[in-house]
Amino acid sequence: MLLAAYAGQMLGDVDGAQEQFAEIVETAEPLAPDSRRVALAECALMELDQGGGRRAESLVQEFWRSLREAGAEDYLTSFLGMVASARIAARRGDVRRSKEELSRVQLLRRLVSWAVPWLGVRCLTELARAHLSVSDVSCARASLAQARATIAHRPLLGTLVHAVDELDQLSEQTADTPADRAASRTDRELRLLPFLQTYLTLGEIGDRLGVSKNTIKTQTGSVYSKLGAGSRSEAVELAVSRGLLPPSTSSRCRRPRSEPRGDTAPDGRRSSPLEGDDIVDRAALHLGPSSPALHAPTLCTQGGIHVNWPTRARGAQVPRQPVQGRDHP
Repeated sequence: MLLAAYAGQMLGDVDGAQEQFAEIVETAEPLAPDSRRVALAECALMELDQGGGRRAESLVQEFWRSLREAGAEDYLTSFLGMVASARIAARRGDVRRSKEELSRVQLLRRLVSWAVPWLGVRCLTELARAHLSVSDVSCARASLAQARATIAHRPLLGTLVHAVDELDQLSEQTADTPADRAASRTDRELRLLPFLQTYLTLGEIGDRLGVSKNTIKTQTGSVYSKLGAGSRSEAVELAVSRGLLPPSTSSRCRRPRSEPRGDTAPDGRRSSPLEGDDIVDRAALHLGPSSPALHAPTLCTQGGIHVNWPTRARGAQVPRQPVQGRDHP
């Protein structure tokens, strides 16, 4: 039903999509909590667009309740609910809190890819819209650029493409500030940021991201500059303090003395950046513990719009649950 709702939305049937999202909210909790959280977020965003702030607040409160119970902060299916929460804060006039919440959502941009294009582009356009509402033009443009990159791979996304065009025009008409430019981060910088929390060298990080050491040096310098940091440890501390990285792994900044450099640990086992906190980009898999993407393929085709959940790759492991206990609004 979630796939059908998004297909209708991309075809311009907003009222029909809203009815389907509302039905999911009422019926999906026991069997598909991740789908329900997405539907809660979509209903809240639609209410905000229609001026229904009180109803939107109620929906977002229910979203946070479900999210806390599941401990699913670090899943793509939580993206839109967090954006809706930030928009509500902005609507109340609390711009500082709205920007703080949007800063947290920025970290989830690393989970967006063309593997699930309709959800990814929808998330990025709503994130850009929220940034524009608090005059963070550079952050909005960074999100829209990532949406454009996804559309280049999956162009048949109906009204989502038009939404990106409209927000592009709006962002061009709005002046940004040096502070906005410093706060924005590219998708490559967001993928790099979690690795700075580990004990991997820049060369090892480059190996895992498939780029050269010089490229990683350039991206690291950009991250330091935007955070106002002079060292790797200071960059991690500042990123944690701003909600861009979870505090639970900040102690992993340095390599244990007993472990040699390279990819082999003392026990002879080959190390992997996906061990431990699993904070590496797994966009196609990191959709939520109960998401259909981890179980069976589904295809919904309407009017030339293709909406699909990818199947789990053979031999791939379901991402572990993130650590609970992080502060919520």
